[in-house]
Amino acid sequence: MSIFYSCFNGLESCDEFEKTWHDMIAQFKWEVNSRLSDLYNIRSKRYAPLNKDVFSAGILSTQRRERTINVLNDI
Repeated sequence: MSIFYSCFNGLESCDEFEKTWHDMIAQFKWEVNSRLSDLYNIRSKRYAPLNKDVFSAGILSTQRRERTINVLNDI
């Protein structure tokens, strides 16, 4: 689990992410895991260094989610 979490929280560059991700997949023989494949395919939405070109006003995706839930609850 620590390797998985480090892919999204502890790395500074896209190259580090790619290497750590592929090492994790190879180490645990998860090449055919469809959920991990899906997660990898949307990595640009989850991994901060891949979002450097996207303006977000410093708002994290978790903050957007929480705010959306609050707005929907108010409605």
